[in-house]
Amino acid sequence: MSDAVEIVPRSAWLAGGPAPRRPAAYGRVECAVLHHTAMAGGIAAVHALHQIERGWDDIGYNLLVDGAGRVYEGRAGGVERAVVGAHALGWNRRTTGIALLGDYSAKPAAPAALDAVFALLDWKLALHGLTAGAETVRLHGDLAATACPGAALRDQIRTRLRERD
Repeated sequence: MSDAVEIVPRSAWLAGGPAPRRPAAYGRVECAVLHHTAMAGGIAAVHALHQIERGWDDIGYNLLVDGAGRVYEGRAGGVERAVVGAHALGWNRRTTGIALLGDYSAKPAAPAALDAVFALLDWKLALHGLTAGAETVRLHGDLAATACPGAALRDQIRTRLRERD
């Protein structure tokens, strides 16, 4: 199994924000889905958008990565568990959702962020008996008609996956 990844817990970034409206639901992890948040403001802003403005139960992504490579616990329920997210309609019960904070439509992710994403993929997928590769890492745009995770990040991810396979 891969080495554990240092993950900033919800309690460290939520700072008194709203708790999930419902207890976590659990599914299984067959693959990871990569996203970008396409907005400024960091994880608290994404949480506010999802839970407060859109009325979701909680933040949609299971895990988030900032530009410096820090990894954050997203949706409540346990980072090691198969928590059902709200990040890829029709796929949430069998995936884990990882989002890079920021917009990667035109600019690529920093090397530290990309390295953190792949360390996170290795760790999280290994927990569920999987290896990170082209079959177990999907881009949001592969599953739905969306530009997510952004053209620049999509190219970086696909290049890194080709290098691994």
